[in-house]
Amino acid sequence: MPTRWQAIAQALAERIRAGDPPVGALLPGEHALCATFGASRITLRHALAELERRGMVSRRRGAGTRVEATEARDLYVHDASSVDEVLRFTTDLSFRLLSRSQAPADAEAAREFGVATGARIVTLRALRCGTGGLPVCLSVHRLPATLAKAAAPLDDFSGSLATRLARANGEAIEAIRQSLEAVALPPEDAATLQAPPGGAALLTRRVYLGRSGRVLLASRSLFPAGRYVHTASLRRAGLPDLGETT
Repeated sequence: MPTRWQAIAQALAERIRAGDPPVGALLPGEHALCATFGASRITLRHALAELERRGMVSRRRGAGTRVEATEARDLYVHDASSVDEVLRFTTDLSFRLLSRSQAPADAEAAREFGVATGARIVTLRALRCGTGGLPVCLSVHRLPATLAKAAAPLDDFSGSLATRLARANGEAIEAIRQSLEAVALPPEDAATLQAPPGGAALLTRRVYLGRSGRVLLASRSLFPAGRYVHTASLRRAGLPDLGETT
């Protein structure tokens, strides 16, 4: 028997398939939907998150919930406007380790991680996969061997690798440096990602910093087109949170 939020998600999905509301329009606001289904906001938000995961809606803080498609897609939508939201990205994605290697840090890596030249740096190559098993991204993670040892085993798990490393080493992720770049999918990675070589892809680079500004993890992830949407809510400094407007 489905849970309450699953039943609400299914009911909303059926309405969207019937064109109520149509693609491009907004769903009623949270207060109205809570009244319609006799549900709490927490339950409703679980239902909306499920529809977002399916790619049927997108949510923007201050702008409401927009209908994106009448059928579910194999698409992962990630709304990240804070460190915590970035770290929650992998909550529903499994970590499948493909390879692990070690090499001595050159001068550049030593500066990046704050270690001595020659210290061991671990490189992990891994897939992140959704519930259906299709790869969402292929990632290459680099970190000092001392941090990797404390967080072992680093094989198959769900959740944030950065959080796992930080907790195992008595640290916390305080800041993330991020860049996004549109690229063509390299042929050598296409087969692993089950995607066409040369197709459009998104390359993300993230550096995770601990309390003292120390680099704990440097990651590079490749997302084939149609598998991932990155959204963020931005506002001018000093302005109050706009909250829900519908």
